Amino acid sequence: SNACAASGYALSLAADLIRSGEADVVVAGGSEAYSRVGLACFNRLGAIDPERCRPFAADRRGTVFGEGAAVLVLESAEHARRRGVKTVYARLAGTGWSCDAHHATAPEPGGAQIERAMREALREAGALPDPGTAGAATGPGAVPGGAEAGRLGFVVPHGTGTELNDVVEVRTLAAVLGAAAPLTPLYSLKALLGHTGGAAGAFAALAAALVLHHGTLPPNVPVGALDPECEAPLPTAPTPVTAPYGLVNAYAFGGNNVSLVLQGAAA
Repeated sequence: SNACAASGYALSLAADLIRSGEADVVVAGGSEAYSRVGLACFNRLGAIDPERCRPFAADRRGTVFGEGAAVLVLESAEHARRRGVKTVYARLAGTGWSCDAHHATAPEPGGAQIERAMREALREAGALPDPGTAGAATGPGAVPGGAEAGRLGFVVPHGTGTELNDVVEVRTLAAVLGAAAPLTPLYSLKALLGHTGGAAGAFAALAAALVLHHGTLPPNVPVGALDPECEAPLPTAPTPVTAPYGLVNAYAFGGNNVSLVLQGAAA
């Protein structure tokens, strides 16, 4: 099981089926329902915030469960043209997978495999310059090339509100984006919906597609003062997005990591 990264993997697999010619249209996503067993396990780990989900906040105490389902229709451009599709929200331009197998429940503190997934997705999308240019990765298993300034408009992070996860993700985003990191806003969906588990990646991809379609990043739910170790731009007012790409991250127990890069349909 890919757990909380499952629907992100499903979208990536759907894209592979279309690119290989095995399918013209694939419906992919995920759903999650409340589970007493799941809640008990997270409580035992000390990973449930008694108030609300506050990713990246200085006083965050864990995540909060959410419920729901998100499903996207992926289709080849040729097939969409043939049937006269009038509205295309976005293009799934790149995907990256990795597994660090560091711990059953905790992320690998160095973030090497999280970084690899991000870089592979950005590279496949064409949002990375040629290998060997400024911003090149140096960590174990890293893919050369740094994020191209001005190409990535926003990030929908995994951001669960747990202590280590948030720090590792922001630190890794800084490594991938370099000087562009402080200028690249995050949209913290879990602060709004809670952690929707296996559906989280699909919800994040859906949000990214809508951001690209409308050209506006919605306001983040305020979480209070940010942790100095994971300060990142979390705008609480609507923010125009003109860059062509958005990055989505989804991570899971067992070290399963998936990143998706969506591109505006008009780009």
